Order: sequence, then C-alpha cells, then structure tokens
Amino acid sequence: MGERQTVDSMEQLARRLVLELRSRGDVADGAAVTEIRDSPTPWLTLEFTLYDFLPVAFFYDRGWGGFSVDYGSRRASLLTLTDVHFDHGRVRVAKAVDDVLTAARLRIPDKFLAARGWSAQQRQTESSTEGEV
Repeated sequence: MGERQTVDSMEQLARRLVLELRSRGDVADGAAVTEIRDSPTPWLTLEFTLYDFLPVAFFYDRGWGGFSVDYGSRRASLLTLTDVHFDHGRVRVAKAVDDVLTAARLRIPDKFLAARGWSAQQRQTESSTEGEV
C-alpha cells in the first residue's frame, strides 16, 4: 500500500466523523478532538465511546489512520483504514464508521448489546454526510 495523498483538512475530517457518528443514533457519545493540525503534517486524534462499552480513539496521520480501543497506557487496534476507506485521498467516513461499528460489536457481549437495545448485527447504512462539509 503506497502513501496516500491527503485531501481532507483535519477540521473537515473531524466534523464529518462526528456527524456520521451522531447520525447512527445513540451508539457513540462523548466525541472530542484531542489533537488536530494541518501543517506541517496532517494529524487528528478524536476520542469517543461506542455502545457505552468501548473507549475508542480515531487517529489520522499523513494519509494513514484507524480506530483503536483505548485502555489508558495501551491501545488495541479495532480497525485500520485501508484502500477501501479512501476515495482519491479523502476518507470515506460512512464506510469507516460502518466497519468500526461492526468490529466493535464483535468485541462486546451480545447480552450487553441486547440489554441496551442494540443488535449484535447491524445493517450497513447509506449516509448523507459523505458529501457534506
């Protein structure tokens, strides 16, 4: 996988991620940007909680990114962005959020999800936020 060209500004990417997470109802909360810069190199760290269970951090660094579960001093990878998550250097946010929600549900007990009204399996969504911002 070669180095990707960065097209998104980090502020736009952060907004698109937050909008996409909010569009999924109550599956994510507490989204907060902890680090952001466009130059000299683009960098973004956004933290939030998924399904009232997993503390998640999204990172983006010069065309590479992913989601990880934040255990304080350690992070465990939840989803690494691959070529399917990019379109001409721009992150396909809806696809990335679909995939991270799927990966998160695999790590959360089905009984926990069911007790809070979430399904262990959730259908992929067509988001309207891809073209915004």
